[in-house]
Amino acid sequence: MLCCASTDAEYKARRCPPEEWQRRWAPWGVDRVWGDPSVLPCRVYCRHCVLAARSLCAEAGESFLDCTYLADRQTTLRQHLAQDPGIMMEQPPPSLAGRYSG
Repeated sequence: MLCCASTDAEYKARRCPPEEWQRRWAPWGVDRVWGDPSVLPCRVYCRHCVLAARSLCAEAGESFLDCTYLADRQTTLRQHLAQDPGIMMEQPPPSLAGRYSG
């Protein structure tokens, strides 16, 4: 999976035309994908991604922490984890333990 920077306008123009937007997002009251700086990553999934990056090699793990930003586009994942280190101790629900353990 690849995550990349974008904008709502670009997403709507290139990936999700109006009728698709209405089907996919409107029923849940979603009016934008990018731009809400208060959105934080799911704790268990965040831990899973960090473990997966570290399992590739030390350099990949470090790069992931320093080059992944929260929705505010300022806070690195490393900074976020320093502010809330308990994230790395989060355990997935039993049904996802095998999949989300790095």
